[in-house]
Amino acid sequence: MSHDDLHDHLTEGEATRFWRVPEGDTEVLLARFRRHSFAPHTHDRYVFGVITGGVEGFHTRGARHFATPGNLALVHPGEVHDGYAAVEEGWAYRMLYLDPALMLRAAEGSGFRPSDGLPEFRDTILQDPALAALCAGVFAQLAEGETLERETALLSVLAALIQRHSIGRAVRGAARALPAIRRAAERLRDDPAASISLDDLGAETGLSAFQLIRGFRAAYGIPPHAYQKLVRLQRAEQALRQGNTIAAVAADCGFSDQAHLTRAFKSFRGVTPGQFRRALVP
Repeated sequence: MSHDDLHDHLTEGEATRFWRVPEGDTEVLLARFRRHSFAPHTHDRYVFGVITGGVEGFHTRGARHFATPGNLALVHPGEVHDGYAAVEEGWAYRMLYLDPALMLRAAEGSGFRPSDGLPEFRDTILQDPALAALCAGVFAQLAEGETLERETALLSVLAALIQRHSIGRAVRGAARALPAIRRAAERLRDDPAASISLDDLGAETGLSAFQLIRGFRAAYGIPPHAYQKLVRLQRAEQALRQGNTIAAVAADCGFSDQAHLTRAFKSFRGVTPGQFRRALVP
């Protein structure tokens, strides 16, 4: 994926990377600013992310706020806000620009009913280390993961945000549909190389994206994309034992290329596919 620098006139020491992922029509910004400042403006989306360096100052909701490393910042659609460096070194952050429909889907799928319309959050700066760590880790998955991994990562962080910080009330009580989860797992095993989305699995099982994520974790201890990766690696191991070439195994088992297979396989078995194949194939 190529992340284009959208700002041609940034001062020295500043950088941005911006891209879009199709899941939820989500926009992603990784940025480091030193002297750049944002004039008061609004978005038609939720803005949510984590501060990774320096201090950002901004005004919204009639008050001035300072976001420091490890803080999460959240702005509702339509809220006027600005942004500026509050210290000499500026600030760095990783931000998601989220379609309100996706946030509403996340709230409903998490078993929460918004108080009135779209989900609302009491605070614009959240101090929640566990959620900040989860949020920070999402960006690599959004940049490099396949459909199932991107969806799972994005919806998981939004579910955690809503469960821990939304104003809406919980409406719990959905039963775990284990037979449907097993059908979804069988679908992934039947065609591990296929690019499958949560919506695809939902169409076949009748489960929502959030039921699938929760159900896989309950049944197998891992989310759907991790289960898919495990199935692909198991299939790759079988193919290598049979003497297939590494390039063919990568293509047949759903890996983007041989290097992708090598990285994943080493994390799985502790040795590269080449070492594994040489030891077992005459």
